[in-house]
Amino acid sequence: MKKSVYILCLWIVETITYIFLFNLLGLRHDLLLSFYVFYFGMLLMFHHFSIRNNLIWSEMRDLITAHFYYFVFSSFSIVVFDVNRIRLFLLNLAITLIMFVLTLIYIRTSHILFRKQLAGNTLIIGVNENAQKIGYISHSNRFALMNVIGFVDYFSVYKKDKFLEKPVFSSDEMEGIITQHRVDQVIIVLPQASSKQLNEIVDRLSNLVDRIKFVPSTYDLMDYESEIQDFDGILLVSTVKSKIKPFSKFVKRLVDIVAGIVGCIILIPVTIGLKIIFLKNGDKAPLIFTQIRIGKNGKPIKIYKYRSMVPDAEKVLEELMEKNESIKQEYLKNKKLQDDPRITPIGEKLRKTSLDELPQLINVLKGEMSLVGPRPYLFREIDDMIYYDDIIKCKPGLTGMWQVSGRSDIGFKERCHLDEYYYRNWAFWLDFTILVKTIKIVLYGNGAM
Repeated sequence: MKKSVYILCLWIVETITYIFLFNLLGLRHDLLLSFYVFYFGMLLMFHHFSIRNNLIWSEMRDLITAHFYYFVFSSFSIVVFDVNRIRLFLLNLAITLIMFVLTLIYIRTSHILFRKQLAGNTLIIGVNENAQKIGYISHSNRFALMNVIGFVDYFSVYKKDKFLEKPVFSSDEMEGIITQHRVDQVIIVLPQASSKQLNEIVDRLSNLVDRIKFVPSTYDLMDYESEIQDFDGILLVSTVKSKIKPFSKFVKRLVDIVAGIVGCIILIPVTIGLKIIFLKNGDKAPLIFTQIRIGKNGKPIKIYKYRSMVPDAEKVLEELMEKNESIKQEYLKNKKLQDDPRITPIGEKLRKTSLDELPQLINVLKGEMSLVGPRPYLFREIDDMIYYDDIIKCKPGLTGMWQVSGRSDIGFKERCHLDEYYYRNWAFWLDFTILVKTIKIVLYGNGAM
């Protein structure tokens, strides 16, 4: 399927849907043309009809923004020109919400069904960890329209002919591979490369591909609030540590309060049901487990969890480490045990679905934690916490970057890095993305889209 045909089909389907809903909901026919122009004008403005390599989160953000502006513009027309404002306002809100949901379904479904036809060929220059992550995401994410045809071992440090089951090429083969496979995009992941080497790569490839992207070597110094500035011909990158503004703090806390109230109401029947199950399995120890953790600004907080381990788990851990040196080394390195013998059968199921964390909604309601934030660390982990000063500037979260990034496979330092990333890049949209991923993990056991 040609990309232009796909875009035309998508536009026709969404046009038919919009007109059908407009008539079904009974909006005035004389408003159809102007509202239609508003609607598809916003979709065009926010790149809905361009085939990009975005993940679904970026697509959702653009769709939400487009539908928001459509609703504002169309509602303004209603307020100014129509006397029957309330009815039309509500109908317009309905069509906005329904079209957002249907448009998201259309584009997600079409990306999955026609992925092979729509995905552009991509060549990744680099064989390091970040190159591996990009390759893995492009392969495993069903929404992504990237077909990685292989990797380039630019500095000849990789001794095998395959990387993530994809071929590895030398730097001398780049031009030939791009021409042979009709590569649309090159992603440069070479943090060790000098500016001169990067410029040489760009010069070699600029006339062969449509897009050249790169992961900056100053990755840890940049965030999504970084600005590119032209300082009289010199390119400057301005970056600051993210500071949550007072209004943003208010909205984030308001969301926490609402979620905390609703969550604590739900906790009542869940707690009763779990207690019954525990008793039937002969476990009469307290269901709720409490522990002192590090809160915002390093203050101690008492967190609540459903107990997933045997009673006196901390004492049992000390005994295990005394008897088994390998267990001791594993725990000191990762601050957890992969196959922890202290976890009960019921506790294992609770952990798998993250339901053991639910009582922390009490901490959220009390203001000690937030729905989204860094994981609540133990005080004994402070000496091993990199970015400690940054991490404790945020309230710990019920869920966060670590929980939705494959937590069982992530080491302690990487967890700290993810939490520091959250601090530097906090935004409402990042919270929303993490919450949606968390729900998917609880329901399906993974975060794949």
